[in-house]
Amino acid sequence: MTSLNQMNQPPTDRELVALCLGGDTLAFGRLIDRHRVPLARLLHALLRDRFAQEDVWQETLLRAYLNLEQLREPAHFGRWLYRIALNLARTQRNQHWSQASSWDGLSTPDAEPIEPADPTHLTPEARAIRQEANERVRQAIASLPPAERDAVMLVYLDELSHQEAALRLGASLSAIKVRVHRGRERLRTVLQAEFATNSKQLVKEPKMIKVTVHDIVRPIKRVEAATDGEQPAQPSIPNEALPHSRVILLKAEDADRAFPIWVGLYEGEMMAMYLLRREVPRPMMYELLKTLLDLGQMTLEQVVINRLHEKIFYSNLILKTGATITEIDCRPSDAVNLALRLGVPIFVAEEVMEQTGNALDATLDPAYVWESVLDKPSA
Repeated sequence: MTSLNQMNQPPTDRELVALCLGGDTLAFGRLIDRHRVPLARLLHALLRDRFAQEDVWQETLLRAYLNLEQLREPAHFGRWLYRIALNLARTQRNQHWSQASSWDGLSTPDAEPIEPADPTHLTPEARAIRQEANERVRQAIASLPPAERDAVMLVYLDELSHQEAALRLGASLSAIKVRVHRGRERLRTVLQAEFATNSKQLVKEPKMIKVTVHDIVRPIKRVEAATDGEQPAQPSIPNEALPHSRVILLKAEDADRAFPIWVGLYEGEMMAMYLLRREVPRPMMYELLKTLLDLGQMTLEQVVINRLHEKIFYSNLILKTGATITEIDCRPSDAVNLALRLGVPIFVAEEVMEQTGNALDATLDPAYVWESVLDKPSA
């Protein structure tokens, strides 16, 4: 058998497992070094106590080494190792829950964090309320089904992406999204009524502003350099990409404020065709989605644009099936298209409006020349 030192290319996990089982003493160390960082992040997410992490780390390596022959798929050594660590961490957490991470910072996307930014300014009464609320959150997290609890911890506590959480837990991406959604809904059900009654000052519903589609515009070209030699701010996309872009202007109903959302050519044109009442020979995607919602007896209650992160807007569809309300993550361009066709209100979080909103006549970036797609006067 080829030894580790004789390999020219980096060995795969499958090859390292085979070498280890064949007696190569360096192979197992190489396997662990390869997965050291993700394993450490997993344990940090599950067990914030350093000594507990070290205990589980050592036990994980020992069990992996002693049971390596039982690994059915050597190519999946990483997933197998993470599952061992996950099971040991669950046991440790259940036995010593008081050592687990504080849940002060856990919050749903539509609520502010429970813990204030500067707890030193809390009064003794507010501090007691906060402590009681934090303990209630910890109890609620502990009561979640294990699969949902672990997914919620990784996504909200350690701020891993759904894809990273899926890798750590050895589950599919869709399964992780379902677990996080279900866990969040369970927490909302358990905690919402209690916090709304007993600690309104700690959990605040974000203020929403109703908006309408004021216009859809397209960037024609970049503005030339000013005559005084000053160069205008550089736009976010090059000239050759401009024909493929559209901008939706969403205006507050009760104020002269609006904000722009850049969307793709298809989404912007589908929205413009609907607003201009232009008929198409065959049903397009959004008409199809509307029909599917009707067939599934689902009602779109409203669309909420609730977050802006790294220049990307995030929105939810609020759907009702019978007595059940469900929130579904959705691109704003798709959400607004559906809202228009179904005649439902569109809301934007006040925080988003404050970040991106402006007076209507000052909304568009002056680095471009604009043209209305809805045949309105020049924007």
